[in-house]
Amino acid sequence: MRKTERQLLFTICVVCAALGVGVRRVSAMERLHYQDYPALDGLVVRQVLVLGNTNTREIVFRREMRLTEGVPFSSEALWRDWERLVDLGLFAHLEVDAVPSEGGVLVVVSAYERPRWLAAPILDYDFDTKEVRYGYAVRVRNAQGLNRTIRHRATAGDKNRATFTYSTPWLGDRRQELAVGLNLELPRREETDLLSNRLLVGSTWYVGDYRELRQGITGYTGLERLTRSERSEDGSVNQLSPVLGARWSRDSRNVRIDPSRGSLLQFGTEYDVGLLEDGLQYVRTSADARAFRRIGVFVLAGRMSAVGTKGHIPEYRQLSVGGNGTIRGRESEVDQGNSIAFASAELRFPILPQVRFSIPVPGVLRRISNVDLRVDGAVFVDTGTAWEDRHDIGATRFHTGAGFGLRIFLPVLELARFELAFDPDGNPTVYFREGNQI
Repeated sequence: MRKTERQLLFTICVVCAALGVGVRRVSAMERLHYQDYPALDGLVVRQVLVLGNTNTREIVFRREMRLTEGVPFSSEALWRDWERLVDLGLFAHLEVDAVPSEGGVLVVVSAYERPRWLAAPILDYDFDTKEVRYGYAVRVRNAQGLNRTIRHRATAGDKNRATFTYSTPWLGDRRQELAVGLNLELPRREETDLLSNRLLVGSTWYVGDYRELRQGITGYTGLERLTRSERSEDGSVNQLSPVLGARWSRDSRNVRIDPSRGSLLQFGTEYDVGLLEDGLQYVRTSADARAFRRIGVFVLAGRMSAVGTKGHIPEYRQLSVGGNGTIRGRESEVDQGNSIAFASAELRFPILPQVRFSIPVPGVLRRISNVDLRVDGAVFVDTGTAWEDRHDIGATRFHTGAGFGLRIFLPVLELARFELAFDPDGNPTVYFREGNQI
């Protein structure tokens, strides 16, 4: 263990000792099934036994697993099942194992569930403009024990925004996702900004065996209300815009939270039209490609995205690049246009192996032992541009930002990113976000 790791672990232990928290070191992810089971390969699975699922229904496990009663056992299938179950994001720790049973195989799944809710802060600070964007995110996961998710997010700063989403991966017995989202923008004191309030409903139909490859077609529709005060220098807006869209996706990543191999490809198109005012009618097409590759202890992650628009596009429906999500280190809306393109690359590496805690909760007799921490590092570079139409592509100017940060894995947050990014002049920006950019 390096000196910096020892110092960080010592600090954590001191804090935990003061709180009455027990700590023990474990590997990044203990995998009892990592080795092959040559003596069991080819034998029939007699039973699948699920343990530790106090909230998650057993059907959630079985929907993801290739290994079920009556099928031939294989070590590779067991490994893939472990990845699929971990990818659900419901468990702080999960193990699978296989043992001989009645001339066949007994498959055992042991799960330690994550807390069903989380509350996390959101904080961005731009050292150049001295602007702060702050807020919070709340999520209820695994509602009713069926992997249904409810999310709420609110931020204040350049705009006051609030979002509410609900999603379920199954409709009855069908592998068909359903998602409902509501986005609200609330006026600030100036009340001259464009405000967008949008309701979207979408559903994804999977093609083929989703246990082998997540490939599907998504259809969605919605309604957006756009308003802007006549006191604005850009003029008033009073628009009602329905939207209709479709997207194809192919996802071969081993896991979605922290992938180390595979790719994600998405292609989509969307039609928007204005009902109350003229000047809004266009088709917007998008493409997004992400890839991941392990190189020793490192993981190289890359992303390329582009969005093109054709039709009548008012200035308030233009796209922009800059800031978290596109070009870290550059100010938001550093470039605007009818179309955009951006790319990112990250090199991820381990810093602190997983540490597991036992936290005594007042009023609870037993300790909660499924709280763990892992810290990875990352260096990254982002670049992007925007343009009005195809004749301007040759004159586009790319904007670039780069930096480094920490990727913190916790059962409650899953993944939190704390990043420091710089523009080409060396001006820094701090980001604290949940989830991946790539």
